[in-house]
Amino acid sequence: MPAFTVSYSQALLALVRENGLRCDGVEVGPYFSLSQIKRAARELPGWKIELHASYLGLVPFTRHTLKNYLAVTDSRWISCHVRLISVLELRLALRWHIYLPINNPQRRKQGMIAAARRLQRWAPLPLILENMPCSHPRHQLEIDPQITSEILEATGCGLLLDLGHARVGAQYLGLAPQDYLDLLPLDKVRQIHVSGPRTRGDRLYDAHEALMQEDYALLEWTLARTDPQVVTLEYFRDRDALASQIEKIKAIL
Repeated sequence: MPAFTVSYSQALLALVRENGLRCDGVEVGPYFSLSQIKRAARELPGWKIELHASYLGLVPFTRHTLKNYLAVTDSRWISCHVRLISVLELRLALRWHIYLPINNPQRRKQGMIAAARRLQRWAPLPLILENMPCSHPRHQLEIDPQITSEILEATGCGLLLDLGHARVGAQYLGLAPQDYLDLLPLDKVRQIHVSGPRTRGDRLYDAHEALMQEDYALLEWTLARTDPQVVTLEYFRDRDALASQIEKIKAIL
């Protein structure tokens, strides 16, 4: 059975204090400070504190920061995003909703492969890569399952399969989520992220809301076809909603 971890949050801490809730660990990221992560370790004795590195390490000047995060966590690997757009393009999209077209896909793919290989040569732990969602049709290159598969094949990395991201990507490509997942190398799945996307206008987006019935069904479908070491619930909002999701995922696992 895979380990079951949950995003670190105040809602989780409330459940631990009030009900003695127990999971295998919590996942933290660079959006938490080092002092917050150290406090999490004190508040959750006996829990593994696992790092989702996100972008850390893919750019050489972030490796010192990554090293500091690895020193205060119990990570079994370094998990990073499959990122095909630049920091500037990402900032323009997130802050000002300016979506530049992604040109030269082969160059961008090779750039991601080169960045992953550099990190692998430096890293003290294995590297796994996470499939991405899509926030605009101009950025659909990031959800191309063939490109994601080619990057994983070229680098030998495992796959951090984010099912919320997959649902968003599938809709952009006009596919059922299961058909989209079948285009990814499911034999490379090492970890699964689950969270609930939501609709904005006529599009799904990566909302990190509570899981709905279709999310639980997709998790069960995926678990029947993969052998992950870890399943992680990425939810951090309402305490009661978190408790309900943890109970249902534990039953599935």
